[in-house]
Amino acid sequence: MEERPRPKKPPQIEPSERVYLGIDGTLVNARAQNRFMEAKVGIVFSHQLAVVGTNRRRLLNKQYVGTLQSVQQFGQQLFTSARGMGIDNQEQLLILSDGARWINKLAQTQYPKASLILDWWHLKRRVWQTVRGLSGDGLSAQDGRD
Repeated sequence: MEERPRPKKPPQIEPSERVYLGIDGTLVNARAQNRFMEAKVGIVFSHQLAVVGTNRRRLLNKQYVGTLQSVQQFGQQLFTSARGMGIDNQEQLLILSDGARWINKLAQTQYPKASLILDWWHLKRRVWQTVRGLSGDGLSAQDGRD
């Protein structure tokens, strides 16, 4: 009987190393059930990079998680994946997300020491919503300039 190669175990992350969790969700049309379901996805990675071309980098130490299951089940899968990489509520844990409540709650429950960071696209959107709201209140774009 031919022996299959075992999947590589991800390298352990040092406790002092900065670690990132990227978490997001999107709606998927589940035609068989005639409804939309939320697909939850996550990536766990460290800042270990390889240069693969001009202005291109590749993450060397990463794990992906994805499911259509509940937030609780997704959180368990993400936690298990992170623990497998040696991550256990590190001091330098950054969670990147779109600011969804379920993500913030999951982060606060599983990783209370983590810093939550709003991703660039959603941050930009919220800043412009605020600017538009303020301009509707009589604040002009020039009021913010010195």
